[in-house]
Amino acid sequence: MSKDDWYSLKDIEKQTGISVPTLSRYADEYNFYILQQKSGNKRLIHKSCVPVLQKIKKYYEMKLNKEQIHEKMKAYPIITDVKEEDDLTKEEQIAFRVFVNG
Repeated sequence: MSKDDWYSLKDIEKQTGISVPTLSRYADEYNFYILQQKSGNKRLIHKSCVPVLQKIKKYYEMKLNKEQIHEKMKAYPIITDVKEEDDLTKEEQIAFRVFVNG
């Protein structure tokens, strides 16, 4: 993974319109699904997780509570390794697209 694969919360805020405090809260609450690392005092999120953050926001907009969102998130694998989409199996690609696109 290159340095360009990681975004600051501020970068993600600019891309998604989700505020930094909200992104931070999502990253804490749903950390099993969001690949992140610290760089000094900065939290960095892997670019592949931006759609996951957007999906979480969508769930909140649907008026789901944390427990309901966790249940929905359990349907998807916990992130243990970041792969490029081309490296995913056909089933993984389909599951990822269904998850991201709802």
